[in-house]
Amino acid sequence: MICFVSTHLDDAVLSSGQAIADAADPVVVTVFTGAPPIERTDGWNHATTGQSFAPDSQAIRRNEDAAALDVLGARHRWLGLHEAEYRPEGQDPDVLVEALGACLREIAPTEIVIPLGLRHPDHIAVADACLRLIGHVDTRWRIALDLPYARTFPELVNERLATARAGGIRLVACEPVIVRGATKSDAVRCYTTQIDAVRGEHPELDASMRHPERSWWAEPSPGTASGSLASTVT
Repeated sequence: MICFVSTHLDDAVLSSGQAIADAADPVVVTVFTGAPPIERTDGWNHATTGQSFAPDSQAIRRNEDAAALDVLGARHRWLGLHEAEYRPEGQDPDVLVEALGACLREIAPTEIVIPLGLRHPDHIAVADACLRLIGHVDTRWRIALDLPYARTFPELVNERLATARAGGIRLVACEPVIVRGATKSDAVRCYTTQIDAVRGEHPELDASMRHPERSWWAEPSPGTASGSLASTVT
C-alpha cells in the first residue's frame, strides 16, 4: 500500500494524480478537512463553495475529493484538522506530527509520499511535520513536488529541498512519472468548486497538470541521530 499525504482536499491529486492512479491500493491522507462551526463570508472556502457555514463548505470539498479519488482508484482518510483560514494563530507543529504519525502508523503503508511544501503556510506546515516523521515511521519515504505551485514559483523548489537536507534528510531524485491519458485530468475536474479559483492564482494550471510528476526518495542522512529531526526541522 502506498500512502499519499495531502495538505488540503485536492493537493495530492494536483501534485501526484498519475502516481496515485498507478499505485497498487493507494490511500490519500488529507490533513485539513474539517472546520469550526462558524459563519465565514470571506476567505477561500466561502468564495469557492458559496457556503457561509464553514462545515458546509468543507463538506462540499470532501465530496469532491471522494469523487476525484474514486476516479483514481484510491481510498481516503480525512484527519479533520482546520486549515489556515480557520486558524489565524497558525498551525501547531506538534499537533500535526502527532495526528499524522498516529494515522501513518495505523495504516502501516509500504511507502509514504509527502509534499515538498511550497509557499502556502499550510503546505509548509504539513511538509515540515512529515519531515520530522522520516525515520520515525518505518517505511520508504518520497517527497513529491507541489503542483501547480512549483510551476508558478519555481524559485522556491531549491529552497525547500535545502530545508530538507538541512534537517538531516538525504534526497535522491526519482524517475519522473509521466502523465498519460485523461485519468488525472478527469480526477482534477471533480474539484468543481476549486478549479477555476486555482487557475486564477496559477494561470499555467492546465499545463502543470500535464507536467511530469517529480519526487525524491528521502531518508535520514548517515550519522543522523534517531531523534534529531524533530528538533532540527521546523
